[in-house]
Amino acid sequence: NRALLTSIPDLMFRFDAEGRITDFQAPDLRQLHRPPEVFLGHLVEEVLPPEVARLTRNRLQEVAATGLPTRYEYDLPDAQSRDRRFESRLVPSGEGEFLAIVRDVSDRETALRALKESQSLYEDLMASTLAGIYRLREVGPDATSPWGLPRYRFEFLNDRFCELTGLPRETHLADPNALQRLIHPEDRSGWLARNQIAVAEGAPFAWDGRLV
Repeated sequence: NRALLTSIPDLMFRFDAEGRITDFQAPDLRQLHRPPEVFLGHLVEEVLPPEVARLTRNRLQEVAATGLPTRYEYDLPDAQSRDRRFESRLVPSGEGEFLAIVRDVSDRETALRALKESQSLYEDLMASTLAGIYRLREVGPDATSPWGLPRYRFEFLNDRFCELTGLPRETHLADPNALQRLIHPEDRSGWLARNQIAVAEGAPFAWDGRLV
């Protein structure tokens, strides 16, 4: 019913068999590309940019032929001329009628781009730093450890860390204890003490020593 439709945050558009927009529902008219008096009763080609109109027409034809829902995304300015990204789910809604449920996914796309940029920056930093960087996760007790330490697995190690230890990445991943065996015997007790404090207290781990 109408009350239910108005409570839905998505845009909705109804199309007839010819691709004419016959009805709509919008929680905020500012989300619309053009005002209702301009697009109601008009074909998609008459009110949408050519690329979006062509995409919409193709999807209408697809749903008409298969009777199955489809999903697609497109970019379109809103009423305030802001570029927005939309996801449209197009479904058959009766004989010769189709319903498009349209969601503004611009914030999601912005967040994904920011995440990719951050990941790229992180990877560049890890590749260019002169420091060996690794991250270990405790996965349980290790009865085989001669130092009474928990069992670990590497979650991350950069190329520089492998260069400093002289061991390939595969060796560290297969045997995290290989790192402990590389520590100079005279420095091992200090490394063990620092490690145990870090494990017990969750404190930052800092250590200077020699590898053999």
